[in-house]
Amino acid sequence: MRTQVRNSLISLITILLNISSTMGQTKIDTIHLESGEVFDILLITLKPNKNEELKAYFSGPGIIAKEMSYQPLPGFKVKAHTQGNLQPDNLILAKWRSLSQREAFLREIESKVPDFHGRRRDIWSYFGMRYYEIDRDRSIYIDRSAYHVATALWQDNREDLAAYYEQWSEAVIEQGGEILISLRGGSSPFGYQYDPEIFVITAWESAAAFSSYQNMMKEQKMDNIEHINEYILE
Repeated sequence: MRTQVRNSLISLITILLNISSTMGQTKIDTIHLESGEVFDILLITLKPNKNEELKAYFSGPGIIAKEMSYQPLPGFKVKAHTQGNLQPDNLILAKWRSLSQREAFLREIESKVPDFHGRRRDIWSYFGMRYYEIDRDRSIYIDRSAYHVATALWQDNREDLAAYYEQWSEAVIEQGGEILISLRGGSSPFGYQYDPEIFVITAWESAAAFSSYQNMMKEQKMDNIEHINEYILE
């Protein structure tokens, strides 16, 4: 009897420890991108009172997209805007199996859903999109306890852009930030134009750490960059 009680107590303690450990764990979202896949970034703002239209969209065009290899990925809400005139509410991430499949969807969707673009305009007040062909296997680990920031840089002069990005990325690392992904090039379909030269997602230990980085960057010359958009993510 004593042995049974002792074993029961041991089991109970083990369960409680496991629960405590699980509760203390940080949620990590993982995104795996393979060479040849296409990575979408969508910056969107949903119009109010569009829940029914949104459901119909996902059960119609959304199903067609998935049949053509579209795969939604963990994304972010936009908590605040620190720089720039674009102010979307969400950063949506997704991927496609290949560039040919991604572009086939853009070519063919109107033949299957004639009012496709009109439905999007009816649901979202802003819809900016850019997609990138992935040139090597990579993984993105999103620690949801961290402080995430998306930064988009515009500059037509490649030398000026390279100089500024080097300075910018060094400041991120120096201040304890981590560059989760940095994207260049890419394409933006007609009607959904979003065309920064570089789009980056960074992770920070805290808002204070990011604030320290911002203070450092205020002292840097901005002559070699045309425009910046920056969003605080959650």
